[in-house]
Amino acid sequence: MQTIKITKIEVTEGDSPKGHWIKRLITGEDKAQFATFSPTASSLKEGDMIEADIEVKGKYTNIKEFRVLTPPSEKPKPIETPQQEVTSRQVVAIARGMHDKTDDRIAEQVALKAGIELWTMGMIKADDPLARACYQWCCDKLGHYISPDHTGLHMEPNKPLETQGGDSQTDKDMDMDSEKAINKAELLGLVMNRMKFKATQTAKNWLISQQITQDRIDKEPKAVAKEICEKMGWN
Repeated sequence: MQTIKITKIEVTEGDSPKGHWIKRLITGEDKAQFATFSPTASSLKEGDMIEADIEVKGKYTNIKEFRVLTPPSEKPKPIETPQQEVTSRQVVAIARGMHDKTDDRIAEQVALKAGIELWTMGMIKADDPLARACYQWCCDKLGHYISPDHTGLHMEPNKPLETQGGDSQTDKDMDMDSEKAINKAELLGLVMNRMKFKATQTAKNWLISQQITQDRIDKEPKAVAKEICEKMGWN
């Protein structure tokens, strides 16, 4: 196979005992000439690049078969996708929506700071709805970073605590002065019920914030429950 870039095409035609014929004499860049009688050659034009199967017969060089090649300079044009125009009104609406969300976050953080200051100043108690909301907000945002075992696990979903008999138990069923033992799960259930927490991890973090160590939570849940009830005034 030979590659030929066509610089000139000369067409001659005539009749013979076999019928009417059309010959195309193709000239390449090196001035070499090739003849073809193929009807498909009618689509060829100057500048085309072809790959041809050449046959030499005496003083004639004929093209038996050919296929058109894409010239190197002609690369397929990339498909352009229409871009949607964004109007100035849309830009303003988007920016305004982002601004509103930012304002909401700032207002929430300012309210949180004010609530914590009221709490630390003693103007509200730890079981006040505002204090509980501030603590819950902090635990939701940071609870998985400050878990006692440093595993970085997210807070557990709220699940009802069950006694050995399989019934749910709240702090109302617990007598802190009785001889009945209270386990860790019941201690956390007491805190969750009183503080309206939704996760045991939140209750555990709250106990630690009250200077109760993880070791005491695990090993002295009854004593911890009694201490917390007296401190918070839970009857």
